[in-house]
Amino acid sequence: MAKHQLFPDTWIDKYSDQLLGYAVTSLRDRDTAKDMVQETFFIALRSKENYRGELSEKNWLFLILRSRILDYFKKKKEGPAPGDASATT
Repeated sequence: MAKHQLFPDTWIDKYSDQLLGYAVTSLRDRDTAKDMVQETFFIALRSKENYRGELSEKNWLFLILRSRILDYFKKKKEGPAPGDASATT
């Protein structure tokens, strides 16, 4: 099976609308969804050396986004950390 390659220069044009649609559906908050998609691109760019080519770049980006969304809900469920200044505002 051929390994997939990454083409970071094309990510925003090719995948941002699809990623945003998924994030908005999952989060039901467009602003948070936009932030998550931006973080997804940043994380993917920062970790592209770790990409093994087993998934298409599209699936890899969706996997990163899904992980970020799950982390978001996990943190939201746990509430603010003790001593977090935002807990009182």
